[in-house]
Amino acid sequence: MKKFFLSIFALTLILASCTDMGYISKEEMAGILYGFLLTDRCLDEAGSFRLQADTTIVYKPVLDEAGYTQEEFVRSLKHWLSNAKDMKDIYAMTNSMLKERREFLQAQIDEQERLEMEEKRIRDSLERIETRPAKLEQEHIRQEKIEGRNASKSGRKRVSDKMELKTVAPSV
Repeated sequence: MKKFFLSIFALTLILASCTDMGYISKEEMAGILYGFLLTDRCLDEAGSFRLQADTTIVYKPVLDEAGYTQEEFVRSLKHWLSNAKDMKDIYAMTNSMLKERREFLQAQIDEQERLEMEEKRIRDSLERIETRPAKLEQEHIRQEKIEGRNASKSGRKRVSDKMELKTVAPSV
């Protein structure tokens, strides 16, 4: 009797595990749908090509990469569509994959922008360093001109001061 119950239990486990046998797993279906969505996005970017695209040709590489035929996909899709909860799970997994991809791409964009800002900051610093000697030379020349003017003004002033002293001195 014990063997009978063990046999029934084992048969139940086998049958329970085989209910989805022959169908693409939920995880793989999510991956395939993710691939379809990325393909759709590429077609949207291509503009008029979208209208001309034959979906059996366009999606074939996605199915090939996953290792399934169109018939296997359609049969599995019908199977998973018959159970709303399973299909909801598949869509949730697909959505999760899309969210991860979006976050990855956003991180790439953010890093690229950070690198560009850093590059601009370095370029600006180098430009200031390269132009600094020229600016210092210009400033030096300007200072010399100012000092030269001041020296010539003060020299004229001294001469005129001496002249005033000379004119004042004889009248005494």
